Amino acid sequence: TMTVDKEEIFKEIAATVTNVIKTYSLNAEKEVDEKFKLQLAHSIYLLTHIYVLLKSVADHPKQDEVTDELFDSQILVWQACNSMLAATQLIRQGYPLEPQFLMRVAIESFSLAMSFHLDENSYIQYKNEKLSGKDCINTAKKAIKEIGQIYGLLSAVTHPSRKTTG
Repeated sequence: TMTVDKEEIFKEIAATVTNVIKTYSLNAEKEVDEKFKLQLAHSIYLLTHIYVLLKSVADHPKQDEVTDELFDSQILVWQACNSMLAATQLIRQGYPLEPQFLMRVAIESFSLAMSFHLDENSYIQYKNEKLSGKDCINTAKKAIKEIGQIYGLLSAVTHPSRKTTG
């Protein structure tokens, strides 16, 4: 019957697409690793260094001296690093667009964390669920001027448009 043929055809298409993606992903990972070996190693080194610093706050012997503000900002930085690590893995697997979404999330997390230390009202607004990372880009620019430009470029790519969809 025609129904069985359609089902078989769709199964075959699905299997073929899956195999193409796996092959592409594995080949891309190998090629990216070879081409960007030093950059990847440096990025992983820097992320590892940040994780070690954050762990020192989590393991601080005098936890009563670690304020909620500091602890929450460290969690946000940890999450930002996780987003960057995930973006790096997607780049290695050959995804050109999706890593930029994660990098934008990372910038927002970093900005929110920085805002706690740059603007005394930020943490209170955050605790009252009246502040998110995208609201803190201007505050973060006080410490890192380029963050606004980086965020702008990532935002342009993140919002689907003719430019990003091809």
